[in-house]
Amino acid sequence: MVLISCGKTKKTKLEVKEKKQIEVNINRTIETFLILRSISDDDPLFQYRDSTYRGKPIMYESRKAFADYRNHPAVEETQKLLNSTSSTGDLILQGLLYFDELPSINQRFEIDSEFWKSRKDTLINYISAIGKFYEETKVDEFIDNNIDFYNKAKAEAKSYLDDNLIPTLEEYFGIQNHAYKMLLIPNSPFRMGFGASVKSDKGDIFYQIISPANDIEWNKNSTYITYGFSGKGASEYYRDLVVHEFCHPFVTPYIDSDKLKIRNS
Repeated sequence: MVLISCGKTKKTKLEVKEKKQIEVNINRTIETFLILRSISDDDPLFQYRDSTYRGKPIMYESRKAFADYRNHPAVEETQKLLNSTSSTGDLILQGLLYFDELPSINQRFEIDSEFWKSRKDTLINYISAIGKFYEETKVDEFIDNNIDFYNKAKAEAKSYLDDNLIPTLEEYFGIQNHAYKMLLIPNSPFRMGFGASVKSDKGDIFYQIISPANDIEWNKNSTYITYGFSGKGASEYYRDLVVHEFCHPFVTPYIDSDKLKIRNS
């Protein structure tokens, strides 16, 4: 009886092992960055697109809500930084993740990007500029007023994710990372995604920042049954952007390993 009892206790401990999943959320700093891009007349992603953006309701509403702030200093600073980095904004998105989420502008993680290590002051000044925009224009109120849309978009996106993806990858490759996060950017004109990562005290955190998969029909009463993160081709969209990106932390170290190089030499 003692042996049987001990065996059951051991099995229970194995069963309660943490099953890591991809966390789905938005980031208020990144939303602010996209708002600043969307109201600029010179932004390379927005200036050649349909001026209404009704197919992406959050973008339509934000461009309307912040239209009077087109000449805010943070709009100009955003375009300057895009011009000196990349028009897609991928380098800036990586930089923003080193800091707390707005309204805080404190640095949270060590800057390990080779690009930003030598430009830390530029990044800090930019965070300060968009922090002022966030406070002065009340971006928090805009997000809170649309929180139902954001929450339902998160639920919609999450429904396409396989809960076994991360546990399977970690077990197969024997690599444990701290967290995996998918950040939605409904305020984006293109179907696109960006990978980024930071190093925390508890381990690496990997991000996939992702745009809507499809346009939806705008409703003046803000009543929706879909939220842009589902629809035609959505399964392939998540496979190509999300699954692909979260495989990198596992496959890339193996490809770059000395063991594999020796085997192929």
